[in-house]
Parts: sequence; structure tokens; C-alpha cells
Amino acid sequence: MGLNKSKITNLHRGDAFLVKPLLEARRIDPSSLYSKYTKGKNRWYGREHLNKIINGKRPIPIALAQDIAKDYDFKWTEFYEVDENRVKTVDAVIDKNVDFMVNFKPSGEQFYCCAEYIDSHWAVYNLHEYPTYFGNITKGVFLYSKQPHEVLTSTIKDTLSHPVLLKTKRKEYYEGMLTGYSTPVGNTEPNLYLADLNNSRYSSFRKSEVQAIHYCDMILPRPQFLLS
Repeated sequence: MGLNKSKITNLHRGDAFLVKPLLEARRIDPSSLYSKYTKGKNRWYGREHLNKIINGKRPIPIALAQDIAKDYDFKWTEFYEVDENRVKTVDAVIDKNVDFMVNFKPSGEQFYCCAEYIDSHWAVYNLHEYPTYFGNITKGVFLYSKQPHEVLTSTIKDTLSHPVLLKTKRKEYYEGMLTGYSTPVGNTEPNLYLADLNNSRYSSFRKSEVQAIHYCDMILPRPQFLLS
């Protein structure tokens, strides 16, 4: 069907595990697939089998890919390819030794991502299996907007209890939950309080130390990682 081999990126688990993200991108309700393929005299699969295909536990057979694509008018080969404009590289990882610090360095990790987040956001991945925003050690990629926001009281209040990336005047980046903003007794300058993504410990930053706040616009739990 004319696959462009120069633009194919293989999945870690092999081909044909892209069903769920493709259905979401094309706004196809999985319930319609269960109705068509698991019921009636012409059913193709049992519900459990189809569920594994839809959720990436088994590869989608070509005949099924072709049938779905025909119904919804797109190329069936999309179930087997990841185009370059849907692949993002992890930009930064959490430092092993310094609390909350994020290191921007080539990681080699790539993952399936919405095209609109490829260039506009940094992807920060917790490689060390620390507890996360989800309250457990679910691996996730956090997508932070590259657009900086001034450290204003309104900005801080808007991001309280949400993941953020703080950029300091020393050109260092720190990731965490912005959980507090107040002036300690005896001080004249307020502090920003950054907790880890499980809210189990925190660190404080003087407001004057922080140059910019970067918003977290999307979190991908258990992302589908790719091989380059």
C-alpha cells in the first residue's frame, strides 16, 4: 500500500500495536468495534480477544485493519506505522542526586506523541521509578510548554497543585508540584514550595531565584516507547 520506509519507526514490541492511539486520533468509539466484530452470526472475535487488540496487548491482524480503515475511510497501513511527525524524543530526565532537578541531555528514548506537542513542549521522563503525580510508580512522560511564564502571583496561583517546571536564574530546571506560596515568618520575600510528584517531600525557592514557570499541558501515563 505504498508505505514510506524512510518515515517508519518500529515499536519496542513490534508492529501493529497502535490501535488505541489511532482510534483516539480518528475519534472512533471502540464500542462500535465491539458491536460489529464480537456479535451476531458474522462475528470475527470474542470480546476478550478484541479487547487485547484494541489495548495493544496483541497486534492487529491485517484483515481487521483493512476492514476498519475501509469503514472509516483512511489507509489501513496507519495501524502499522509511526510517522516522523508523531514521534517525540525525551528531552530531559530527573537528576539522580539533586532533588527535583531536571537534566536536559540526549536520552535516546522516543515515544508516540500527538503532533501538536512535538516541537512546542519538552518531554520529561522519570527514568528512576520514583513515585509520580499518579500516587504510585506509574511511569509517565510529562510534557511542559516551552513558553515561559513570568513569576507573578496570578501565575503561581493558577498552577498551585499542578506539575510545573521551574527555571532558576542559574539556568537550572526543577520539576514538581507547586504546593505552596507564602512568606516565612521573619522574612520579607515569599517562597515557592515545590513538592515531588507524589507530594512526599518538598523544597523551597525564593521568588527572586525563579526566572520562569513552565506549565505542564499533558501527561502520558505508560507511554508507548519506540525504537529509532
